[in-house]
Amino acid sequence: MLKNKPLIAAPGSRRTTAALATLLAGGLALTACSGSDAPPAQSGDSTTAAVENPYPMADVSGTVRGAGATSQKMFIEDTVGPALHPDGIELEYQATGSAKGKAAFVGKQADFASTDVPLSERATKDAQKRCEGNTAWHIPMVLSPVAVAYRLDGVDQEINLPARVVASIFAGNVTSWDDPRIAKANEGVKLPKTPIKVVYRGDQSGTSEIFQRFLAAATDGAWKPQGTSFPTGVGLGANGSAGVADHAASENGSITYTATPFTKPAPQLKAAKVDFGFGPVAPSSTSVTESLKSVKYQGKGKNMIVDADSLFADAAEGTYPLALTTYEVVCSKGYGEETRDKVKNVLYTMLANQQGDYADKGYVPLTGEMKTKVEEAVGAIGA
Repeated sequence: MLKNKPLIAAPGSRRTTAALATLLAGGLALTACSGSDAPPAQSGDSTTAAVENPYPMADVSGTVRGAGATSQKMFIEDTVGPALHPDGIELEYQATGSAKGKAAFVGKQADFASTDVPLSERATKDAQKRCEGNTAWHIPMVLSPVAVAYRLDGVDQEINLPARVVASIFAGNVTSWDDPRIAKANEGVKLPKTPIKVVYRGDQSGTSEIFQRFLAAATDGAWKPQGTSFPTGVGLGANGSAGVADHAASENGSITYTATPFTKPAPQLKAAKVDFGFGPVAPSSTSVTESLKSVKYQGKGKNMIVDADSLFADAAEGTYPLALTTYEVVCSKGYGEETRDKVKNVLYTMLANQQGDYADKGYVPLTGEMKTKVEEAVGAIGA
């Protein structure tokens, strides 16, 4: 039986507060490996009226398990879980990072995985076994810019950073904020002689892999990516998306890379305007959406693996191709009807809640052909 279900209001409204109270009383486990990875709620959130979910939600209840990327943890905890709870679905999401999430999915410890990096060839074969011989699909669901975020006290203007200079900073070749290479891109800005303090992801991270692919593109291959591990020779490591943002916000002169939603609760942090070769561009929903107009896929059919390298290659004026794509990895078939319906309800709820202040929180709403393809993929998930 299918039904359209109302969504809860945005965080901060009475409706959300009531839903969260019910959630806590009922013991809903929206848990994470690192409890500090969710930024604190910001005051002043606007109240949004409940809206109808336009998708065919199944009349099903029970627990559904997800695991993986920390980049979507805030969205899951603040919005998706509470929206599902009144209808009897308890979403247990373990924000353990992309690598552990994929392992949990393959090992049948999770019904879906969330990852910023697609499954490897070997993991793809293992996932097919987990899915009873059926293909596992990557569905790009939660998008956000990767911000080059920094704290530089006394400088009110947003700093412009050419892509190659960003690479030089993280390689340890640009070490002071008044370096001539930074000054050249910021004429008229009085830059202090403040040491640059690099903060990188110390854990296995899909964000690190995407950022290093950007650095490789910026240096014509001189930067050698190390997968989900970031080189430890320069700077200090911190765990989780919020971990690097919190550390960078705590020390003047710091610079890091993280999904944009995690910079919002820290007023000390600013996001640099990155010059990909066509002038400085701020990370935003608009600039990433412009970049995604030329998106290409490496996967076939409904296995929608975004070709991130082509985004860098196709950069143009006004685009910000340094974007994080968080995939929901699901079985195309092989779940059983009840689990299939619960997984689809989760994904439909994620789709339905990409509105209101979603973009203001640092995310990029799915639009156009990409959104249509995602909707079709979710609808095609079989038992």
